[in-house]
Amino acid sequence: MVRSIALLVTFVLAVLTCAPGLAQQPPSPDTIPAVVDPRVELLSIIFRLIEAGEYSQPSANSPYSKAVATHFAKFAKHETPLLAAKLREDRGIGFDAVSSFAAHLKDIDSCEFSVPLDPWPATFDSRWNAESALQFAASLKLFVRDSNFQTFWAEQKAFRESSEARMRENLARRPIKQWIEAFFGASIPPDSRVRIGLLNGGANYGSSVLHPDGHLVVFPTIGVWEWDKEGLPVFSDKIRATVVHEFCHPFVNPLVDRHIDKLLPAGQWLHEHQKQVLAAQAYDSPTTILYESLVRASVVQILNLNEGPPAAAAELKSETSHGFWWTPALADSLAKFSKQRSAFPTLASYMDTLAADLATATRSADAILTNLPQIVSIIPADKGESLAPEVQFRIEFDRPMDPTSRGLSFEKDGTFESVTPGKFDQTGRIYTLTLRFKPGASVRAWINRFGTGLSSESGYAVQPRSFEFSIKGSPETTPTR
Repeated sequence: MVRSIALLVTFVLAVLTCAPGLAQQPPSPDTIPAVVDPRVELLSIIFRLIEAGEYSQPSANSPYSKAVATHFAKFAKHETPLLAAKLREDRGIGFDAVSSFAAHLKDIDSCEFSVPLDPWPATFDSRWNAESALQFAASLKLFVRDSNFQTFWAEQKAFRESSEARMRENLARRPIKQWIEAFFGASIPPDSRVRIGLLNGGANYGSSVLHPDGHLVVFPTIGVWEWDKEGLPVFSDKIRATVVHEFCHPFVNPLVDRHIDKLLPAGQWLHEHQKQVLAAQAYDSPTTILYESLVRASVVQILNLNEGPPAAAAELKSETSHGFWWTPALADSLAKFSKQRSAFPTLASYMDTLAADLATATRSADAILTNLPQIVSIIPADKGESLAPEVQFRIEFDRPMDPTSRGLSFEKDGTFESVTPGKFDQTGRIYTLTLRFKPGASVRAWINRFGTGLSSESGYAVQPRSFEFSIKGSPETTPTR
């Protein structure tokens, strides 16, 4: 899940020394340190209390989340969560708008901001404004006091330190900082940090804060979606692509902004043609799509340069499966950039060529779109009525699919029991499974509801599609997942 906002190509990172809990040993100049930040956790707790989906993912359930519930559940009706719910409804506050607010807080004691709000900071998510941000900050200060947040924070000290140590150990396995600096031709100062989002699940955000003196604080928040038997975070080797992704944004986003006149036509075209898929992933504007597109292609090429073609191919397949089917064209362009560094010492110097290559990709979209798998038939048929509770699904595609991919989900009365697991036949074109629904249920089924899931062998995802059916009988029992 996840959208990122950051600025500046050549920059100096300022350390937020005023935030409690962030004092650390000086990091190695070749590694990126990691911390659990009280601002991130405080905001995540608030939005978990209002059951915001991105902060209530099943993958975030852990002994830590249980400790959060034990301490904070009784404050669910406090004025601060109620205000958060209203801001979510009125202004769409969620996802990285939450991380952006946390990044701009000076500390959790004063709940003041680290930068003036007039003029409005370019790095502060635009879903906020000065009035809503100040109102929420004032309420947040009361929540910190009333909920005894600092007591909870102190109780979690050992857990926090273990989590930080695990992330640092993972980041120290590879010279990620060197990879990024070499690719962009600009430096990441050694005081940059990863923030670990213990309640984020699989969501990652790349916020930042630009100070009036030109210093930029990069504020990537990396979620935790895997836990060991002792309840501690597990950071697999796959995390390196996520960290590279979030640290690319401070280089990429300002390049897009500086060349928006050349890039925007392609961004508008992509937004129009992939609006449903990308909006479901919280990428809901042409500019944001451009940020994400160039970052994702940059990650592919950085892995290609440092871990080799197999790693790059796996990452490229992942990006195309998320609906970014133009990533191969951008990755090819960046591969050309890497071979011409004497002519283009920085990515900034290559942007005109990159913009032209992206424009060519959109003009060639009809050919690219032939890579997208199509659905030939679906059983049960749309608007099917009075089906037996045990429903046999059969989805046929026009080409072989990735046999490990899955992407069927349900709304309305979509609670079910599994009868036979999903699987593809030997041709790879027919996917079947059998589920049992409650009598009288009215179900809406989705294929790739959020733009990802069932994909071809080359990684291209089926476009989202829904169908409905009803189960005969009257409700008596409720199957469980």
